[in-house]
Amino acid sequence: MRKCILTILLHIGACAMAQPVILIDSNLQSINISKQGYVRTGNDFLPFDKFKESWLPLASDKLYWLPNNTQWFYCKLKNNAGKSRVFKLWLNNVQAGVTQMYLVRNGVIDSSQKTGSLLGPKQRSTGDRLLSMQVVLNAGEETGLYLKSFRRQIGITVSPMLYNVMNDNINERLDNWMIFGLSFMLIISITALSIYFSFPSKELFWFAAYSFAVLFYSIAVSGFGSLYIWGSFPLFEENAAVFLGSLASVCLFQLSRLLFNTAQAHKKTDRFLGLFNVANIVVAALGFNMLINYFSIHTFTILLLLLYLLQIVGYVVIFILALAAVFVQKKKEFILIALLFGIILIAVNILILQETGAIPFDYRFHSYMVSFSLFPQTLIPLLFFVKRIEKQLQQKGEQIMQERLMAESNILNERIRLGRELHDDIGGTMSGIKLYSHLAGSQLDAGNSKALSQSLQTIQQSAEEMILRINDQVWLMQSNSNTLEQVLQHLVEYAGKMAFSKNMDIKISVGQNITSEDDSKTHKNLYLLCKEAINNAVKYSEGSMLIFEAWQQEEVLQIIIADNGKGFDTGKEYPGNGLKNMKQRAQEIEAKLTFESSPMTGTKLVILK
Repeated sequence: MRKCILTILLHIGACAMAQPVILIDSNLQSINISKQGYVRTGNDFLPFDKFKESWLPLASDKLYWLPNNTQWFYCKLKNNAGKSRVFKLWLNNVQAGVTQMYLVRNGVIDSSQKTGSLLGPKQRSTGDRLLSMQVVLNAGEETGLYLKSFRRQIGITVSPMLYNVMNDNINERLDNWMIFGLSFMLIISITALSIYFSFPSKELFWFAAYSFAVLFYSIAVSGFGSLYIWGSFPLFEENAAVFLGSLASVCLFQLSRLLFNTAQAHKKTDRFLGLFNVANIVVAALGFNMLINYFSIHTFTILLLLLYLLQIVGYVVIFILALAAVFVQKKKEFILIALLFGIILIAVNILILQETGAIPFDYRFHSYMVSFSLFPQTLIPLLFFVKRIEKQLQQKGEQIMQERLMAESNILNERIRLGRELHDDIGGTMSGIKLYSHLAGSQLDAGNSKALSQSLQTIQQSAEEMILRINDQVWLMQSNSNTLEQVLQHLVEYAGKMAFSKNMDIKISVGQNITSEDDSKTHKNLYLLCKEAINNAVKYSEGSMLIFEAWQQEEVLQIIIADNGKGFDTGKEYPGNGLKNMKQRAQEIEAKLTFESSPMTGTKLVILK
């Protein structure tokens, strides 16, 4: 403190007469005092003979990227108003490190205040988020104002501004707008997270992450973070904006890579976007002072600007991809993505121009711009995903409707098939029973007992066969017929009953632990296929032996149905639909069907599934 006072007093004695005076009149509401001030570079304290040489006029309208972590700023104020005036000194940056203000009157330090991002809220002279200090100017007096700024981050912009406290409602309105904007972004972020949990996907994950990164970036740049959230961690506060801004860019780039499927559709572009994400990570590292000690300040400045420019190139690439999706691929919803990156490009370029001094820096304009630009940056992606989800739900609804129609069609087809089988199978048997009943009546009238006995026996066999077929149809309609084990068991029972009805011998061999993950429809078609083969072997082979074998090897099911009958020529076309139906069912279940037969050698059917 003694050195600071000595430095100030030495400066007063050496160059008081050479300094221009900033006049304060009664109508003045605000003024950028850095435009008429002086800065001191070099070491903190110099010998008296070199002191005055170290003060240089500030070429720009702000203290920007000066060569040291510590700089002094000086200006002279004179109140020409007829009454005392009270101002707030804004540093116009919520990450201004530690800034101490000295007011010197008549060669004496009258007051000392300090504020900054490295100080907790209770250590600041004023408790607002905008890092301000109070300046009281008595009527007619001339006052020297000294600012000593210490910053861990070289490159933080500080633009001292004096604002009339009578016009402090501007700050209140600014606070209200910032609170409104942050509340809006909080709602968007929570909505994005809710959508992700309802419709989980990688795209929605990165969108939710991006929304929260933008939210906390806004909290950081608005000063509410240091005031209410992480005030006890000033080091994070000092680096929060750079880190969270870079994190938001990483999330946005990842989201864009997924939306445009660059990994498959644009591999070279995907590699470029990956490079841009690396640039974002490096910017975040620089924000945390991980690399700053390895560069000179000028090298650091150039490197940081190049990385920012690389980010802009990435945004341009994504903007072009969005336009191509709209006008080339005719994806109208991507007009929202093009609009999003158009807004981002405008906002980022304005921020860079402000940081480099190309355009004047005003924190009110900066705050409004950040607030209003962040609205569409979170709302537009949300609208995009809402439209996409709406389209997906519509497609899902159409798919469900199509599946429902298909299910109804399958039920109708099943009814038709069942009616056809009942007509062809059971109806034919009933007609035979009716015919033999009439024949038995005639034989009874004629007293032909032997023929009557044969007719009654035929009627009995036909009735038993009809009962088997009816039971078979009922079993097929039951829900418990959906396992392969049940299908094979029922086929064994059916083959045994059919062989018994024709006085045929039967040989059955079924392997153990036969399983299948196929659905009940596949098992049903497999059953009907094997049933048709058993019927053909029993009815038409004229053999004395029926063979049924089934086993599973390396998840491949093999079924053999064979007889020792008269056989048939496999290369010849035969009337009827039996063989045709068997081949069609095998095709539906993706099974391989093989016939081995020739006249008088029997028939062997092999099914592989």
